Amino acid sequence: MAVSFLNLGTRLLKESPAFREAFAQVHTEFFKYPEAADTIRQAIAALDRSTASGPGLS
Repeated sequence: MAVSFLNLGTRLLKESPAFREAFAQVHTEFFKYPEAADTIRQAIAALDRSTASGPGLS
């Protein structure tokens, strides 16, 4: 069932500007909390690794 939600979320991100906006708003709120710090560090580290090893997001 979790895979189905993941697939649905991915599809909505690709197809719906309104969903992308809502997704961004939820994450903006999440990043305000101290519990987000480790997630933010992991995301930055993953981005650094991906851009160092080949084509990145830029």
